[in-house]
Amino acid sequence: MAQGREDFRLASASSRSGTWTEGSRSRSSRTGTAACRRSASCFGVATSLLIAAAFRHAAIALCSSQMPAGGDSSQAVWRKYLGVSKLSLVARYSPGSLMQVKGLARHRQDRARSFRRAVIGDGEDLLSGQEEDWRDFRARLVQQELAGTDGQEKAAITDKKGWAYQTDLLEQGSLLLSAPGDYWSLRRQYFCKVVMLVIRHDEQGSVAVVLNRPTGLTTANVDLSGSDLVQNQLLKLIGISQGSEEWNVWFGGDCEGMEIENGVPPKHICLHTLASLADESRQIIKGVFVTSLSQARTFVSSGRACKDDFMLLIGYTGWSAGQLQGELDRGGSWILGAADQGLLLGSSGDSPASLTLRLKDACAKRSPSGERKADVSDETVGDGIFHWQRLYEALRPGSTQSFDHDEEAHNDEMIRRWVELYLNVGKATQSRTELPPAQSEAELRAPGEGNAPSQSTALLRKGTLLRGSATKWLLGRPAATWPSRKRTDAWTLPGQYLHKAVILLLEDAALEEPSTFVLLNGPKVGEMALKGDVLFGGVTGLSSRSILPISAGGPEAPEVLLLGRFTLPPSTLQDLLELGAVEVVEGVQLGDVLKASPEQRWQVVGGTLDSWKDVQVSRQGDRQRRKWLREVLGIEIDVDG
Repeated sequence: MAQGREDFRLASASSRSGTWTEGSRSRSSRTGTAACRRSASCFGVATSLLIAAAFRHAAIALCSSQMPAGGDSSQAVWRKYLGVSKLSLVARYSPGSLMQVKGLARHRQDRARSFRRAVIGDGEDLLSGQEEDWRDFRARLVQQELAGTDGQEKAAITDKKGWAYQTDLLEQGSLLLSAPGDYWSLRRQYFCKVVMLVIRHDEQGSVAVVLNRPTGLTTANVDLSGSDLVQNQLLKLIGISQGSEEWNVWFGGDCEGMEIENGVPPKHICLHTLASLADESRQIIKGVFVTSLSQARTFVSSGRACKDDFMLLIGYTGWSAGQLQGELDRGGSWILGAADQGLLLGSSGDSPASLTLRLKDACAKRSPSGERKADVSDETVGDGIFHWQRLYEALRPGSTQSFDHDEEAHNDEMIRRWVELYLNVGKATQSRTELPPAQSEAELRAPGEGNAPSQSTALLRKGTLLRGSATKWLLGRPAATWPSRKRTDAWTLPGQYLHKAVILLLEDAALEEPSTFVLLNGPKVGEMALKGDVLFGGVTGLSSRSILPISAGGPEAPEVLLLGRFTLPPSTLQDLLELGAVEVVEGVQLGDVLKASPEQRWQVVGGTLDSWKDVQVSRQGDRQRRKWLREVLGIEIDVDG
């Protein structure tokens, strides 16, 4: 995923002057047509004729030369022109708006009407008085494509609350769903069953925001004081006020959002659906707009809106030029689609509920049948799974029946675990604080002769044994830590292989130097003649020439063969020790570990489960580790290690 883009700008009324939007295009198109009708000058007539000629060429090319004789013209348009510039041209310069242009010949009108009837049927204009946007027009084309020649619909892409369909066209306003399966449940769980709206797509890259990750946080937990109204900032400075009223926040993405250090204001925008504020906002798609938080506060203070009309999003997801399209082309990560406001933003039928209330209902925790769980209160942070399921079913009708529901239920639990750790008030705010003070060298060093650091900069000595936690590695990185933008992220490849790991330090570990380790209880990955099994030792150096023999010393000492090792960036080991993700083993010798089978070595080094809750979490971790081995190494194991 792309890191934070410095050219990302918050949407505001001032940015609209240089930004093309659907709303501005529709308004300018109507204004231009009205001017042609009113103008009696030669220049006005010439302009009208030029526009008419442009439409004539597009309509004739599409209608006569591109549509096969005797074929289904709507299917031909769908296959070749859905989302292509020529279709957008027709949607912009419709026969309904151009018929009134002076000088348009009668035979040209007839050809235009023929094209319109072939595509959308009699009695409908491409642009109606209600300012229908071209995405609605394309949706009707999709419906016709999915309908049989006898008029019976083959697959439903709409429901009573709106329309949605899958497409290959990436553009501003696109719907982006994460693909089901293990990919995101192992890596970055906030993208597992995520719903995103692309709010910008151009030659510089793409920006999207997450729509189905509510939080238990407010502006009191995230520093957005720079967006307070001026009068509230002044009152706060003189001690009369605590600042502007608190607003609930939503997780918008992993770029410049909740993951940044304390004291750095995160990027944020407000999403809304109020047509009355359209002229002072930036339009993303028909009926969906963005504005700044300070502007939204102004709207609320003036009585033009209420807080719940705005979805305050912290952070965003960014891709460099061509990056998102490349991920879509490779497949396995994302599903691209289009949807109207109703499905996209959790429409509740005829209910007049505000935007955030609709989305909170769509994101609430639900049973597999879609019913809200009886034990879930309105204050409980939703997991967003139901909203994803509804949109996924709209894009791919009936495909959820082929899911491995047991596997998906486990992935859902990983989403809920991430939400619990990162988006609830207590734990989420803790993840944005500094780590506790470093432990002393005496607390960190392993016992026994030769284990004491020889220099004050040493953290642990070569040969130290460590034990991986049974509860901290389910999400592939230590709980409540975010990917770092300032230093190398150790968990680009997720770290579930350290679940219940027995680890041997291969070199002295210093605070500011990388640390190199090897696993002692990895699964079997091969064997060597006359020497025995070869075990997985780490994620780097995976070649037959890198097999490392480990022995406790002495002619009768047991020996293991390990393939690979792993290296952690500077200071990562200290972080892991402070978070309890790994612990130094005391009172156990290497020879004792090697005598035991790989499946028993974690217990030999003192691994225990102290509560029933730990047992349940550990079982989920066993499953995550098994998924990791299957996806990364292609290994299936029968025993949870």
